[in-house]
Amino acid sequence: MNEREFEDLLKDALQEASKPNDVPDREAVWARIELKRPLPNANWLRRSLIITAAVFVLCLCLYYLIPPQATIASTETDEQQKQITIRFSKVMDRASVRKAVNVSPDTGYALKWLQGDLLRIVFPRLEPGMSYHLEIDATAKAAFGTGLAEEIAVNFYGPEQQTAPTKLSGVRAELVRSKKIQWSQQKLQQIVDGIANGHYTSRLTPEHAAMDDLQTYMPDWPKTYRMPQLISTDGSQAVLKAASKDNDGYLVLTMKRLSEKGTPPAWVLTRIDWWRQP
Repeated sequence: MNEREFEDLLKDALQEASKPNDVPDREAVWARIELKRPLPNANWLRRSLIITAAVFVLCLCLYYLIPPQATIASTETDEQQKQITIRFSKVMDRASVRKAVNVSPDTGYALKWLQGDLLRIVFPRLEPGMSYHLEIDATAKAAFGTGLAEEIAVNFYGPEQQTAPTKLSGVRAELVRSKKIQWSQQKLQQIVDGIANGHYTSRLTPEHAAMDDLQTYMPDWPKTYRMPQLISTDGSQAVLKAASKDNDGYLVLTMKRLSEKGTPPAWVLTRIDWWRQP
């Protein structure tokens, strides 16, 4: 408070605290001055409130202007259907998301919103062993109109074909046991992407891929069995034989090609059958 403001306050206080023809009471004068004097931090508080409000508005604007992101939260598969759950970084406009979903080859699916930012896509009927491609393009928008930062895409497969154990023709043998190899969708996608980028070169042929996978599921296999030999292939599936070193049986290895024809092959082991010869 400057000198002039104080003089004005004092003058007003003297007028209010005194009665006609009386001497003003000193305590009453000071009481009036205290009531009229502005708080010492009033300007600082006002500035702080303005700055806080401005920062809040700026953050709010940035939130609505930044495009939403989308990630694969989970994939689940059972014998009946496949479910892919997608998490967005913002609450989404459901109508725009529905229009942005593309699946190839064409197959039926249902969209189930678990939350405003969590979408589950259910595929009730997929062809066994068929490769599918799911894509949500950038036309999908947040609830306030901002489009996706980039499209999201994922490859997946239909259920495994149920096949009987493979027995070599013309060979007398009895089945001892079978083992079906389960691969996670994430690992299969990692292999396909790695092949496309020049990695996992051992998976370019079914023989080398079989040896890699046998090392995982049967670490001691070289002590008991010979090198796997290709018996047959139709381009999408291959059958190999690994004969016992004691000549009392053999393994039949079923391999599956992940990548489509015309692209670098990516083979994985899907089944092992143990056969014993009399």
